[in-house]
This record gives sequence, C-alpha cells and structure tokens, in this order.
Amino acid sequence: MKTRMVYTKFWHDNYVSELTAKEKLVFIYLITNEKINLCGIYELPDKYIRFDLGLTQPELEGIKEKFMKDGKFLFIDGWVSIVNFNGYNSFAGEKNERAKQKELEQIPQKVIEYQYSIDRVSTNLDTLNNHNHNINHNHNTKEENIPYSEIIKSYNTICTDLSKVIELTPTRKNNITWRWNKFATRNDKDGNEIGIRLFEELFERTHESDFLSGRLEDKRNVKKPWKANFDWLLEEKNLVKVMEGQYDNQ
Repeated sequence: MKTRMVYTKFWHDNYVSELTAKEKLVFIYLITNEKINLCGIYELPDKYIRFDLGLTQPELEGIKEKFMKDGKFLFIDGWVSIVNFNGYNSFAGEKNERAKQKELEQIPQKVIEYQYSIDRVSTNLDTLNNHNHNINHNHNTKEENIPYSEIIKSYNTICTDLSKVIELTPTRKNNITWRWNKFATRNDKDGNEIGIRLFEELFERTHESDFLSGRLEDKRNVKKPWKANFDWLLEEKNLVKVMEGQYDNQ
C-alpha cells in the first residue's frame, strides 16, 4: 500500500483556503490518489476522477482549467502532472531515483516536454513558502503562428449538429497546439504543409458521420443519441480514428 504525506498546514495555505469545497476535494485527490507515483506524472482519465469524487464533466473541466491557469497541475490527454511534486512528496536514495527514471521512460514524450518550476502550493508568502514559477512549453511551432481562432471557427461552421465552441480555454489551446505540431506540420504529397487543412478534414468527416453527429436516433431507437464535441475530437486517439475513416458513415 502506498503512503503519501500531506502537511497539516495544507488546509491553512492561502491558495487552498480560497478554494471551493469541490476544488479542495479535487486538489487533495490529485496528490493522494492510488495512481500517484515517484515522478508525479501519472495517467488518470476523467471518468475515474468523476466516479471517485461524484463530479459532472463540466464541474471537473472547470476545476482543471483553474488549476492549470494557477500553475498547480497540468492535464494532457488523460495524464496528470503535479507541478512541484517534490513539494508534496520527497523520495531520496539511489533506489528511488532508479525507479523514478523507469517511470519517466514510460511517460509519453509530449507530457515530458512540459517543463516547469514551482515550489509547494501557494503563490503568496504564507505557511508553505513561495517561489516564482513559470511553465515553458517546448512546442515545435510558436503559439502565435497557430490559427486557434480559425480552427474554432471552422469547427463551428462545419459541425453544425454539434455543440458550439464559445471559448478557447487553456486545455483546448494546449490540445490544438499538440495536434498541430504532431500532425498539421507534416507535408502533403505535393510537399506543402498540411496546416489547418487537417482540422478542416477532421470536422468535415465528423459532420458526414451520422454516429459522430448524433443522427442515429431513428436507426437505433435511442432517444438521446451520443454526439461528439470539439474536445472529444481533439483527443489524439479520437482524431486518428476519425481521420482513418473508422466512423465513415456510421
């Protein structure tokens, strides 16, 4: 059985004390759940967090957005990275270092590439000490060169059966950046960068799929058929399936 230590002053920390009850619950869960390892980066899909804590997906998304904005956690494709993990757990010794290295070797490179530096919990001078922090994203393409607004506009224009995207949240921006750098920077058969055409084709395939667009109600006698949405499409495994034609015309 794993053991994790949490400082008793945690609850009086300036940052923690200003969180809502649900935010506090998620925070303590993310640093003490059974998936915690030696490196502080672990895989934990949203469905498990929702089940364990009794949260809805919108509630969880809102809390995740806050924690990312505040520099406490990173959430990348079902993975959780605890910023300043050593501030919560300190494991010394050569044996632990070897075990930590083995864990890091199993983590996707896109998660490892998130480089960060932060000390403990708070962003103020308080019971848990404070150090300035910054999060650097080593992406192949500078963010200012990625057409985030055009991608969202394309989705809203093409996928007329799906819920509209109103805001470019930090999570959405991160997911677009990862997909852009992994897929959109490739060249087509004519040697031209694929760019935004990747997303346009993704959204067109989605719109043409009866299953993804929720048009199977009459065929399957389902009152409320499932529909894809922007966030679902930006998950790497889902994007690949759609682009490979696995949902043509289902």
